[in-house]
Amino acid sequence: MKILAISDTHGYYRNYPDITPDLVLLLGDIKSVDIREIDKIYNCPKVGVLGNHDASDYFQDTNIIYAHQNLITVNGIKIAGFNGSVAYNKKRSLLYFEEEVYEFVKDLEPVDIFIAHSNPTTEETLKLDPAHQGFVAFNYYIETKQPKYFLHGHIHKSKAYKIENTNVISVYPFQIIDYE
Repeated sequence: MKILAISDTHGYYRNYPDITPDLVLLLGDIKSVDIREIDKIYNCPKVGVLGNHDASDYFQDTNIIYAHQNLITVNGIKIAGFNGSVAYNKKRSLLYFEEEVYEFVKDLEPVDIFIAHSNPTTEETLKLDPAHQGFVAFNYYIETKQPKYFLHGHIHKSKAYKIENTNVISVYPFQIIDYE
């Protein structure tokens, strides 16, 4: 199965990959006009979460399945998701505290793919500003439930790494995944 993951385009990337994916995953900070374009271009299931710069209605009137704090099965793949990022100010609505993330993941059953806008915490992200340091609760979920993939955006860096047995991919701006 071919999966296309998209994150943090912020309206700057409009040359979407010319592929025919089986599933599209949207990881946030994608302008609403681009979300609608992605919805038209790709004729397959689309699942998404919102980023810290998004409005809560961005998926309204689209075919995108909203994964925030939900467990969804698409094409036999169990997917869970979480919006936004670490709370760094009081002005935006898609910011969360560590405890809020933990409340969602602590009893969440194992999934195949967990999608989030924000990242798990790593030694590398702890050197970043507080908004980009990630959620320790994601590490807890990865270590205890070991999803096959954990996909995130937010840090504007394309990188693949492992936490335990989980393939963690920081998506920027596009990533094609051959899911087996």
